[in-house]
Amino acid sequence: MKKLVYLVFLLISMNAFSQHEIVVSIVDRPSSMGLAPAFETAIPSADLKMADDLFEQMIAGKRFFGLLKKKRANTKEGHERMTEEFVFEQVSSSPMVILFQVTDFSSQTYIRFFFKMRDGFLGAPGIGSKSEIASAEEFVHSYASRLYAQTLGAKIAEEQKIFSKYEKKYNKLERKKRKIEKRYFTGQPRMDPENSEGDLIDVEQAVADEEKFLKGKKKGQKKIRRIQKKQAKWEGRMKNQQIIIDRLKRELNAIN
Repeated sequence: MKKLVYLVFLLISMNAFSQHEIVVSIVDRPSSMGLAPAFETAIPSADLKMADDLFEQMIAGKRFFGLLKKKRANTKEGHERMTEEFVFEQVSSSPMVILFQVTDFSSQTYIRFFFKMRDGFLGAPGIGSKSEIASAEEFVHSYASRLYAQTLGAKIAEEQKIFSKYEKKYNKLERKKRKIEKRYFTGQPRMDPENSEGDLIDVEQAVADEEKFLKGKKKGQKKIRRIQKKQAKWEGRMKNQQIIIDRLKRELNAIN
């Protein structure tokens, strides 16, 4: 039953981060400025703080001689951030206000950018050129790709910690097994007719020592079988965990 529960958990973990294509659509969504065209996409569950931090990074001004980086003033209300009006050259040479929303729903993180220009929202009928709209889509796609990559990177690190925990359990048992082998399987008495000094050995004592050794060996073998059974459990978990890690790494490499 435990194995079945673990298998179900494994399948859920793998499906949550199955190969995901990032597609940006322009759809009307509610904002603090009313219903407006949003450049929207979704990725598997991301950390909302990570999403906010990345937003701060990507709308910041350019570096000045690689030293300074101006932060754009922005306010946050609920799940929405709103910048001051500025020229966001990645999209347009015209001043704009950017509204940014990020929310979780049904194991997906929905990302929305609204680009409010002076004559209306980019993407509305007659507002913005084709190149500006294409640039906005490219920016939102880039943002979502970076956030997804960060999310997967954090997930991989988390799963690797779990793998390391299982590995430590396995290695602890391996050390215990070696101690048992050293205690019960080494130092077997020799049945030579003479000892190292050429004297006749005490046969009865030698037989008793041999019986004691074989009894201890049998006891050691039982202990080792119990350890090996426990090791098999942790080894199985390590293999399943590695499947999750490899799947996440493939997904990370496939982001485009």
